[in-house]
Amino acid sequence: MYKININKQATKIAGGFENGLDGIVMVAPGEFIISNYTGILYYLEADGSRQVLLDTQAEKLMTNDISYDNSTKTLYVPAFNKNIVIAYRVR
Repeated sequence: MYKININKQATKIAGGFENGLDGIVMVAPGEFIISNYTGILYYLEADGSRQVLLDTQAEKLMTNDISYDNSTKTLYVPAFNKNIVIAYRVR
């Protein structure tokens, strides 16, 4: 993952993710939740460190395009293969 400044210079923020990254939302300045369509949600800190928030690969819940409502701190995660949208409260 890279940050691009106004002069089009790229700075690497984080790397080493599995193939299949799909969605990204900013939840705080410089902090993101990233989805992998195979069923993994990551929390990416401003310093580039990350943690797995959710791993639903065993349940085969594909975490595709995600959306975030900052006013309610709710993350919406569609699971296309199950035809549902799951809402999570982010703290």
